Amino acid sequence: QVSALVADPEYFEVFSAEAARGRLFDVSDYRVPGGHPVAVLTHDAWARLFGQDPSIVGASVDLGGLPFTILGVLSETYRDPYGGANGAGNDLVIPAMMAGQVDPRGDDILTVRRWRTFGAVGKLSAGVTREAADADLKRVAAQLEGVDAVNRGMTAGVRPLNAAALAGIRGPALTLLGGAIVLLLIACFNVANLLLVRGAAREHELALQFALGAGRGRLLRLLAVESLVLALLGGLLGVGLASLALPTLLGLIPNQLPPTVDVRMDLPVLFVALGVSLTAGLVFGLVPAIRQGGRDLRSALSGGGRSVGSRRGERVRSGLIVFEMATATVLLVASALLVRGFQEIRSADAGFESENVLTLRVNLPPATYADGEAMARAAIELGERLSDVPGAEWAHAWGPGRP
Repeated sequence: QVSALVADPEYFEVFSAEAARGRLFDVSDYRVPGGHPVAVLTHDAWARLFGQDPSIVGASVDLGGLPFTILGVLSETYRDPYGGANGAGNDLVIPAMMAGQVDPRGDDILTVRRWRTFGAVGKLSAGVTREAADADLKRVAAQLEGVDAVNRGMTAGVRPLNAAALAGIRGPALTLLGGAIVLLLIACFNVANLLLVRGAAREHELALQFALGAGRGRLLRLLAVESLVLALLGGLLGVGLASLALPTLLGLIPNQLPPTVDVRMDLPVLFVALGVSLTAGLVFGLVPAIRQGGRDLRSALSGGGRSVGSRRGERVRSGLIVFEMATATVLLVASALLVRGFQEIRSADAGFESENVLTLRVNLPPATYADGEAMARAAIELGERLSDVPGAEWAHAWGPGRP
């Protein structure tokens, strides 16, 4: 089974799609409903289904019981913004004029207004705001309400494509991001506290440098640079560990991410990781650096190298520990609530017995099953055959014309 996206020729222009082999369909393939049995393969489908066979261009493949000619293959950089079955990308793009030949509902999909199947996507012209486009689209929707009764109560709006594609995962993604930020804060508080302790142990060393002519500004820069180097090394180590763990983590995620979500380690990710690491090192490294820079280094030198934490230093370290414990508590409570919520969802009563119950979906080709009566007969026959499968206690199939 393959997934197909029906689109008009402008679809490729809007998404700047290019052909790696052959060509994409154009207006000449988009004139007569049902009269242009052509298709364009995605690069992934070309590799997965046909082993990157170059002779597939111009060949004929069976789709829904009808032969379609493959015009070309999309470039590897193309990303399907709509996706196919189970969140995976579509395998083919065919002209919308052929929708009736591959959709079980038949030709009505192009003529009957109750089929709300097609989506619209476009680029805003220069100088046009999203608010203006949204108002214009709502005006058109209001006019369409008077054209057909089926349009009453329907409206339209404009939203960014990324917001539409990521709508299903935005909440979980923000939750994970919040957890990562809390973990980063815990690590920063911990490192800042360690730098304070280390600075107290180096008090005599800093006093000697001050006595030899090093100004307070130079000592402050020295401590800040040390914290930045530590943060840079930690960031590089984190990026390396993330690169090694990424394939394993992606294997644990169900195949429900939008195709536009390309999870990988690349230069932008590297720059963001290093930027966050250096910023965290600078901000949290300045706390102990300023603390050490503000000490009375002469008294430290005259004290024979003994390092005794002042009450102020103790308060700073105690404050960092309090913040660290507070953020850790928030993270633990949030994690416990998430786990409890997940367990409650899994144990919720669905209203029916789901143990040992399996489902499947079969797409009947319109060329073979032309009307609802034929599909109903096929559903009855499928249910009877499934009932005869060894080990099956009960089976039922439904579809158009059969509840």
